[in-house]
Parts: sequence; C-alpha cells; structure tokens
Amino acid sequence: DQQGSVWTLQATRMKLGPHIQPEQLNVVNPLEIMLFIPLFDRIVYPFLEHRAGIRLKPLRLISWGMILGSIAFFVSGFLETAIETNEENAVSVFWQLPQITIMTIGEIFLSVTGLEFSYSTSPERMKALLMSLYLLMTSIGNFLGGTLYASVFSNLNRATVMHVCAGLLLINTALFGCVAKAFARRDEAKRAAATAAAGDDSGCVTGVELLEKQPHQTIKSNVENSRVTGEGLMT
Repeated sequence: DQQGSVWTLQATRMKLGPHIQPEQLNVVNPLEIMLFIPLFDRIVYPFLEHRAGIRLKPLRLISWGMILGSIAFFVSGFLETAIETNEENAVSVFWQLPQITIMTIGEIFLSVTGLEFSYSTSPERMKALLMSLYLLMTSIGNFLGGTLYASVFSNLNRATVMHVCAGLLLINTALFGCVAKAFARRDEAKRAAATAAAGDDSGCVTGVELLEKQPHQTIKSNVENSRVTGEGLMT
C-alpha cells in the first residue's frame, strides 16, 4: 500500500513525462494485477508445478510474496539514493516500474493465495468473519506504517527508511515461516488422525490439500475486484 503514499511522494521528485502526474503511476499496479493473474494461472503456475517440479503450497507462495515485497522496498531504496545523488527531477519516473512490478507479483503470491487460504480453511459459518479479519490486518498495518513514518522515520534519510522497511518485512517473513511450519505440522497430524479413524484417506480432503492441488483456481475474481477498489493486501 506504500504505492499510494511513499512511492507517490517519491515520484514528485522525479522527472515526469508530458501530461503525467505522480499519482498516475498508481494505475500500473491494478493493471498489472488484471494482466498477471491470468498469466500466472495459465502459464507460470503450471510451468512451476509440471516443468520445474515445485509444489506450490499456499504457505510457500505467501512466503514468496513477502520476500518479493521486501525486494521491492530494497529496489525503491536504491532508486531513492539515485534521486538524492542527482539533480532534482533528473531521474525518470518510469524507473519506478521495476519496484511496482515486483510488488505486484509479490501481491499475487501473498494476497491472492492468502485470501484463498483463509477462505478454504475456515469453517463454513466463519468464512465471512475470517475474510473481514484478513482485510482488517491491512488497515492495522497501514495505521502502524503511518505512525512509524510520522514518528520514528521522520528524521531518517528516505533511502534508509526504505531499506529499514525491507528489513522489517524480512523479519516478518521469518516469523511467518515459524508459524507456517507449526500450522503444517498440526494439519499433518489432523490428516493422520482422520486417516486412522476412517481407515481410508480417499475421502479425506482438507482445505489445505485442495489448495495444494489447485493453489491458484479458487477466488481470483474476488481478489481482482478488491484490488481494483483499493483493498490490496500488501502492507
């Protein structure tokens, strides 16, 4: 969500093309979301699964999304350094496209898969509640991010702030990895218990198993709609 705030402010100090305003770069992300989701669904995911032999587990995809988000912030930090070391408005605003694209791909891994995972693994009567809590975390993250920028980060160099944010996201990724491992162990234990009780695991398919088989074919349209209306989930 920094694209609508920090990166827009960054664009105000860059060289703009004719009839281009800093805020107009925000349209790139939703456009790439609409283009990349079908591309990933039909080409990238099948290639990774069938050609590269990578199991696209939902928690693994979420971790990839966090890592890509961190990389996007590192890239924006390097760009900020280039802006500060050159004359004002000397660096083209189109140099923001790499960080926006990296963040978009990370958002597909993180947000799309996260929504799928929350929806498919929640109890039937709690699906709406879990989805709302998922979106609530975005608003809390935005609030905490704004608080940091207004207090701790206010006296820091802009490039340093970008790198600190990238580092914090890497720490968050490591913590998420620990939680994901614990969740996977518990889910595996549930599967084993269900198999032992039934004597046959052919009919025991959990939400996690369904996502592992088809990690990218559930509620894409909901995510596309929420992203276009500004409810992206990358904090």
